Amino acid sequence: MPAKTTVHSAAVAARRALAEQHVELGRRIIERQRNIIANKKTAKLDVIFAEQLLTQFEITQKIFEDDLASLIKIGRL
Repeated sequence: MPAKTTVHSAAVAARRALAEQHVELGRRIIERQRNIIANKKTAKLDVIFAEQLLTQFEITQKIFEDDLASLIKIGRL
């Protein structure tokens, strides 16, 4: 395998590992935010800002997941 291809493969693998970490961390953050919202609702507290923050987390998570999917696709080429 040419050196350039090996370096490229290693770079993609490193980026994929980081993307996988981002996806996993994002999932945990979203789960925690959902729990916060549920607890606030149980306590009859305002959840508007907590729900807006959850929406932002979900948008970011989509970006992370799309990035990971792209890296997986590149790795298959």
